[in-house]
Amino acid sequence: MRHTVTWAAATFIAYLAETCILSRTGTVMPDLLLILVVSCGFLHGKRAGMLEGFFAGLLLDLFFGETIGLTALLYLILGYISGRLCGIYFEQYVRVPVLVSFAGSLAVNFIIYFLGFFSRGRIRIPAYFLRLILPKAALTALVCIIVYKLIYLVHHRLDEAVRSRKHTTWLKD
Repeated sequence: MRHTVTWAAATFIAYLAETCILSRTGTVMPDLLLILVVSCGFLHGKRAGMLEGFFAGLLLDLFFGETIGLTALLYLILGYISGRLCGIYFEQYVRVPVLVSFAGSLAVNFIIYFLGFFSRGRIRIPAYFLRLILPKAALTALVCIIVYKLIYLVHHRLDEAVRSRKHTTWLKD
C-alpha cells in the first residue's frame, strides 16, 4: 500500500514538474514520467511497470495528447520491457535504467512523430530527430541518473520499513 501511494504521488509530482516547471525552460526537456515508468518496472516488475506506464501515459494523453491512448500504450510497453529486466540485473546498477530510458525515449518520441507528423506528410525526419528526439533522449538519460538514485533510496527505505514491521513482535503484559 505504501508503494502504491508513493508511486501515485511521484507520478503526480513528476507530471506537475514536467508540465508547469520544465515546459517553460525551452523546447527540449527530460521526460520525467518515462523515467518513473522505467524505474517502477525495474524495481517492482512487469505488472507494476505496466500499471505505472499506463496511468502515466494516460495522464499525458488526457491533457496533451491528440489521440487518447497512444502514449498510455507506449508507456505500458516500456513498463513491461523494464519490468522484464527486474531481477536480472541488480537494482543498484544505474546503467540499465539509464540505457532503457534513453532507448525508450528514442522509441516513444519517434513513434509519436511517425504517427503524428510523418503520416500527415511532414517528412523532415533527420531535422526532427537531431533537433528534438536525440537531445530529449540524451537529457532524459542524464536526468535519469539522479532521479533513479532518489527513487532507489525511497524504494529501499520503504522496503526496510515494511520488513521491520513484519518482524516486530508485540509482547503482552
